[in-house]
Amino acid sequence: MPGDKIPTSRVRRASRVGRVAASQAVKQAGTKMANVARSDEGRSRALERRHIETAQQVVTVLGTMKGAAMKLGQVMSFLDVGLVPEEFREEFQRKVGELRDAAPKVRFDDMRKVIEADLDEPLDEAFADFDPDPIAPTCRTWG
Repeated sequence: MPGDKIPTSRVRRASRVGRVAASQAVKQAGTKMANVARSDEGRSRALERRHIETAQQVVTVLGTMKGAAMKLGQVMSFLDVGLVPEEFREEFQRKVGELRDAAPKVRFDDMRKVIEADLDEPLDEAFADFDPDPIAPTCRTWG
C-alpha cells in the first residue's frame, strides 16, 4: 500500500480500514490455530510476530490517510486502547508511533486559507501576531 494515493472519500477510507481489520482477524485466527501444535515459546514468538505485523499494517494503512483515520492511529500510539495483550503493547505502540511523524505536510499558504475561512477574516485582522513557523520540531502540520 505504500505509494497508494490518499483515499479522499469516507467510504474509501472506511473500506480500506475494514479490509485491514478483516485481514488481520483472519491471520490472528490462523496463528491461534497453528499455535495448538507449537511449544509455549513458539506460541509466544508467533503471537509477537502477529502483533508486530498488525501494527506495521496499521501504520501503513493509516499513514496513507488523513483526518480522523490518521488521528486514530496517532492516538493508539500513546493510549492503551486494549487492542493487543500487555506483553506486546509497548512494541505495538512504538510501531504505531511512526504515524505521529507521518502526517503529510501542508504548505502554510494552504493552511492560511483554511484558518482564514474558519475565522471569516484575514489572519492579520484576527491576530495581533501570527507566527507561521511550527512551535515544536515534530509538528508537521505545515512546513
